[in-house]
Amino acid sequence: MGNLNENWLTEKLVDKEYKKYVLLAYLQDVGKKFNKTKLYPHFAELKVHCTNLINLEKHTNHLRRQFPLAISNINLDKREIRYKHAIVESAIMQELREIIQFSIPTMQACIEDGKQILEFIEEHINIEPVGITPLNTNEGYLMLCNPFRKINSVYHYTITLYKKPGEGSRFIHTKFIQSYNMSIANTVESVKRDVIRNLKMIPNPATYFVETDLSIPLNESYLPIAKKMLVKYVTNNEPEQIN
Repeated sequence: MGNLNENWLTEKLVDKEYKKYVLLAYLQDVGKKFNKTKLYPHFAELKVHCTNLINLEKHTNHLRRQFPLAISNINLDKREIRYKHAIVESAIMQELREIIQFSIPTMQACIEDGKQILEFIEEHINIEPVGITPLNTNEGYLMLCNPFRKINSVYHYTITLYKKPGEGSRFIHTKFIQSYNMSIANTVESVKRDVIRNLKMIPNPATYFVETDLSIPLNESYLPIAKKMLVKYVTNNEPEQIN
């Protein structure tokens, strides 16, 4: 099926059964990818879709609470007055609300499956600095070794800070440089020296070696998860600022 359109909820036919079919077909495709340990980009996209639905549900619930109320029934014996909304919600809005109520927990269940796979892979990935680590670790080289320690793929990375409303986040960008055949003579240290000598981009670059014992897809899992873990590693090991 491919990706789920950003406007999937409102495009074409707004019908609960049709939207269930669209969503379940998408999640079935995502589940097949997850079973092959191909997490990205579907895992990240799914979380965005779910967050959008949760925000939309909060917004529509807030609007409904703003509807004026009218007296629907008075019970003098119980001294009770019941109210109802003076404005009747349209059929389309009711349909959308039911679609959202179905979609959120269904998406969350799939996200939880992806999260468990992600955590399992993270437990089997190890990151270590290569050589002396400079003060500036926001730019350098990332070495990604395959499970058999035969191929070492080197990437140039940069970590930048961007801000979301109310929070700060870090984004990492990588660019593939070259792959090296590993051997007793060709170690991670010699690879680092070769990269520095050939590129001459950074005189004393931060360099990190990443390895795993799992056989997982490079672009759909290994590289994106390694990048995510590198950002966390660099952030946690930043030197304290002295005022």
